[in-house]
Amino acid sequence: MKGKKTAVFWILAAGIILLAVFFVIESGNPVRRNNRRLKECMEQLASMESGSRISLSAITPFLWDTVYSFDPYTSAEEMAAVMNTPERELQETVNEGMTQLIFLHEGKIAAIICGYAENLGYDIDLGLWEDGKNYRKVERQTDSFTLYTETGYPRLVFEGESFRGIIRELGEDGTALVEIEPGYPICGSGNQVYVSLPEALHDGAKAGSRVEVIYDGRVAETFPLQLPGQMRVRLCPDREAAAGEAWTEEKIQSVFVGAGGCREEDILDCVPVWDYAFDRVGVVMFAGEEVQKVSFAFIDKEGESQVCALLAGPAEDPELTYLGNGTVSCRMESEDNKIYTTKLTFSISEGEVCFKAEDNLADPDMISGQESEER
Repeated sequence: MKGKKTAVFWILAAGIILLAVFFVIESGNPVRRNNRRLKECMEQLASMESGSRISLSAITPFLWDTVYSFDPYTSAEEMAAVMNTPERELQETVNEGMTQLIFLHEGKIAAIICGYAENLGYDIDLGLWEDGKNYRKVERQTDSFTLYTETGYPRLVFEGESFRGIIRELGEDGTALVEIEPGYPICGSGNQVYVSLPEALHDGAKAGSRVEVIYDGRVAETFPLQLPGQMRVRLCPDREAAAGEAWTEEKIQSVFVGAGGCREEDILDCVPVWDYAFDRVGVVMFAGEEVQKVSFAFIDKEGESQVCALLAGPAEDPELTYLGNGTVSCRMESEDNKIYTTKLTFSISEGEVCFKAEDNLADPDMISGQESEER
């Protein structure tokens, strides 16, 4: 009997020791701990609205400077060479469609995620890069992602920033000097930038061609500007055809009404889209069927349009103005006769149409409708 008690004691003791060792190993491994904490934070995004902008560093519960993702089947040796990290700590992807993320902090690995999104319960996509490299890299200072939840789990996609411009010079090494069109944030740094053209565009691009450039948000403020994180470049051939058709306000209205967009008498204002952002040629502001409802139609040269309706009333003179990069502004009037300004931005991302509206309705310096007429 005494022997059985002794055996049970040692079995229990061994179990406790093993659990303690496991706990020490697990708690002493910051990479595993960070992996688990990241999963918990990502799962909390499931209840947020799809299309929301998320700063990755704001939701990661650990410090990091750079996050990498490598092409499928890239060896640990190649990854280690790119990141200058020990090869033994890296995990290779073994199939297409796997999520792989390696977070670095001060040159050391902070977290490693590798698996299928369906099993992880989330996905973080570092975006589409066409720079010829077998990896993608996002820096902490430009970590604005877009949230998508249609897949049934939170999915963050890095889409970068973009601008359009005209090629002014072509270099023999595949570079191009691009003059940036007005209205883009990068214009605050300069209006000319060097870009690298992908090999597929070497034959089609020429001086005078219009291009769209997508980059990670970093700008080297030299003259001309340079893009340390250029993601991809594409030709925009539609502008020359559209511009050649002289898209006046009258023509935009005619095309929109002819396509069944609205009655001519319902049109409140109209403006051309001078930079042809997202292949639009004009914006029509028209009255809705309901009182205190105004609609905005962003139309292409075929007359097809995407419409956003706002529950608001227009000012007597709405002063619809196109600001560039898909954004218009106009004057509106509230129910208590306050005149305020609304901005509406149209964009297309991964085939999805997005609208964003903002106004200064809460601004204490707004004026009433009567006061505005007197002024």
